[in-house]
Amino acid sequence: MAYHSPDVTLHYPYLRRMSWAQITAAAEDAEIHHDYARALILWQHAYHAATLTLNKNLAVAKIDFCIKRIRMHEQMSRIIRKTGTDEILFRLSKHHHLYEKKKTKEG
Repeated sequence: MAYHSPDVTLHYPYLRRMSWAQITAAAEDAEIHHDYARALILWQHAYHAATLTLNKNLAVAKIDFCIKRIRMHEQMSRIIRKTGTDEILFRLSKHHHLYEKKKTKEG
């Protein structure tokens, strides 16, 4: 897992002035806007700023979530670059066989 060291505040000095609640609110806002890179940095700082084990556990779970989302986004970007629209729809479809039947009838 990629944790920033506590000196992450050297690159983001505004984090020093933020409370746990402000950091987590900003991280959750970043998640809502699908900015997982920003959320990851905020959750990593929240981990180091946390004093309670419960808060550290929450931060670890959120860090893992952001890392998975970033990897998922990178994987989808590779698929989109390498394949056409029909192939993407097929891979994303939960009902591959229904998609194939529809495609066969239309084609």
